[in-house]
Amino acid sequence: MIGAYLDDRKTHLDDVVRPLQNKAEPVYVLPGSAAEEHVTRRFPTKTPKAVTNGFPDEVNVLLDQIGPRPRRTRGV
Repeated sequence: MIGAYLDDRKTHLDDVVRPLQNKAEPVYVLPGSAAEEHVTRRFPTKTPKAVTNGFPDEVNVLLDQIGPRPRRTRGV
């Protein structure tokens, strides 16, 4: 793939990258995360689907105490 990209970047973008970007498909995100906002804004054909990170609530509380995790910014 890298050879085709290096040979003709525009054609590679048109033939490979953009069809994948425009493909309608679900994207799994944490609710209220920066990822959810990004998918909604940047990829209108993709549907954000809310999932959990799989950790119990107690673990998520501890993770929040350790440091910030990416969250959606309000008003952007």
